[in-house]
Amino acid sequence: MEPWWNRRDFRKLFDDLDKEPEDIFEMFEKTLKSFEKFPADSEFEGSFFYGFSITQGPEGKPVIREFGNVKPSGHSISRSDIREPLVDTVYDHKHNEVRVVVDMPGVDPEEISVTVHQRSVRVRASDGDRRYQTSVPLDVPVEAKLLRKTFNNGILELALRPKPARWVSKGARTEDVASSQR
Repeated sequence: MEPWWNRRDFRKLFDDLDKEPEDIFEMFEKTLKSFEKFPADSEFEGSFFYGFSITQGPEGKPVIREFGNVKPSGHSISRSDIREPLVDTVYDHKHNEVRVVVDMPGVDPEEISVTVHQRSVRVRASDGDRRYQTSVPLDVPVEAKLLRKTFNNGILELALRPKPARWVSKGARTEDVASSQR
């Protein structure tokens, strides 16, 4: 019997890893080239923020999320006064909750607005010259009521309850039909 590390199914896990960095490097290279085409410094005021995070999606594929107030667009960049914050979504099966973590330094907790939809969460905050806004898509439907909302050191953490799923005749798990038609 061949060793576990030499089996085809184990090696197949790593086949896509060679392809993914190429995509990331290509995206990074396009972003750098767009910054080279900036007009003279006198045309720009304020701060520029750009970044991206890479996480593993539900099917094991990488999910790339951009954040900041600068977005590459074609052969140039577009800048906004509203920053898109860094966001992470955690599906905690042990506690049966979905946690959305949003990085928004420099805002007052009373200035944060959260709207929960069935499959997304919208977060807005404005405090002086710092304005944040994002809509976070969720992989599972959630109840409209927040379980918890905490804000500490510029980090907003929201806890949401996933909507209960029901079983259909073949044993496949599906969303509640009544709630998905709203």
